[in-house]
Amino acid sequence: MINRRSLPEKVSDHLLWWGGLSILPVLAAQGMKVRRNILRLPPAAPPFYGSSKGGDQDFYLYVTGESSAAGVGALTHSTALIGCLADRLSEALDVHVRWRAIGKNGIKAEELRRDILPATLLPALKDGRADLIVIALGVNDAKGVTSRKQWRRDVCGMISDIRLYSQSPIILAGLPPVQKFSALPSPLSKVLGARARLLDRDLASAAEQWQGVLHMPLSSELGVGNLALDGFHPSEKGYALWAENLAGGFLADFCSNLTEPLA
Repeated sequence: MINRRSLPEKVSDHLLWWGGLSILPVLAAQGMKVRRNILRLPPAAPPFYGSSKGGDQDFYLYVTGESSAAGVGALTHSTALIGCLADRLSEALDVHVRWRAIGKNGIKAEELRRDILPATLLPALKDGRADLIVIALGVNDAKGVTSRKQWRRDVCGMISDIRLYSQSPIILAGLPPVQKFSALPSPLSKVLGARARLLDRDLASAAEQWQGVLHMPLSSELGVGNLALDGFHPSEKGYALWAENLAGGFLADFCSNLTEPLA
């Protein structure tokens, strides 16, 4: 009998994912039940842009991606991922953070690159300035069984598209611990958790290929106690923890390399 804990994590996740396909009818039935019964939370209320007061110097922040970028689980974007991140950066750097959220609930990487970014983020970069871009994606690609080849192509394509207009730092936000989502029953949670970890490793590999791109794994603290009422999205407390995690990565990896001081 294979002792899963004795296997390297990557191999273990591969086995768990492919083993899950052998019980596909069970997983499909669980998935359908979740879709029927899960609480439907709306995205954070407008406006989708704002600012966090700090020093005199402006700092332009964009967060784009799926439901976390859309702020599902928070009442407003000020208490969602982007607002919490803006507050943390404003405090740490003594800057006036001007932020904009570009997110869509349920979106996959392919649609974000094909439809959303060309209509929103890329024109903003062409006409303006960015000091940090955060891409938060992957949960929908994990549960939608996007192939890893397609996933890597879409992620690298987005980075390439952004680099046509901006050399600003990019953070690829690590996928959350899907296996801890209380809305998902076992074994569905375990199988999707393994898939999410595999996609997250692809994010890490993609970041290594580009200068100024950082993969920031999500802290394991984002568990049941920090989820919204639907048991699937972060709560406002969860977003605050996630923002602290992202801010820490940015401050540690990018700020020492800035050509101009921010404060």
